[in-house]
Amino acid sequence: AGPYTTMDNLEYNPLSDLLQQIREEQPDVVILTGPFVDIKHPLVQSGNVEIDVGEGNMSKIPHEALFAQRISALLEQLFEDEEGLGTQFVLVPHLDDAVAEFVYPQPPLSDRLPKGGKQLNLSSAEAIDFGSLGLHHIESVNRQPGQSTTPKRIHCVPNPCTLRINEVTIGITSTDVLFHMNCDEANGNLPPGSRLARLTQHLIQQQSYYPLYPPPVSNA
Repeated sequence: AGPYTTMDNLEYNPLSDLLQQIREEQPDVVILTGPFVDIKHPLVQSGNVEIDVGEGNMSKIPHEALFAQRISALLEQLFEDEEGLGTQFVLVPHLDDAVAEFVYPQPPLSDRLPKGGKQLNLSSAEAIDFGSLGLHHIESVNRQPGQSTTPKRIHCVPNPCTLRINEVTIGITSTDVLFHMNCDEANGNLPPGSRLARLTQHLIQQQSYYPLYPPPVSNA
């Protein structure tokens, strides 16, 4: 679960460490939940989203370009280095994602501009995608032209969602609904240690990923 970088930089070193572990163990499926570009990160809040474009020159870029340069590029490099890697990644957005819609239920991550967006040509640097998350590049890595792009390597799903992987059904939401219910619930004379179990019962009994109305102002 995100965020995948520390609060003092946007280098995404923790994500690099995670991908190194995936490189070694090569699981069949990896589920990554956001936020991927955290709107609460100090550098994102201040508008100082910058990357090194070469020779020590820093350039400000939009949030989608940061996702493409940091997350998509690391995933692409993983498949370039591990030609036979069969791992599939599931990406789940978060309400704190700067590259996702701020509404719950939340649609899957997608490019802001159609057809893979546009490219920004910067001096002394490679072209940078604009309006695109760069995920489409990953499907063609180490695949010959005309070769089938199935199975897909990247699956962008909504928040919340229900996945079926072989014989296992998994329910996923990146929203901390248990915390929200815990803040709003009133009770008394209940046995110690029963709070968390009681909160999870609401999800099962009401068959809802968010059995709380109205939601907190931060999620409204």
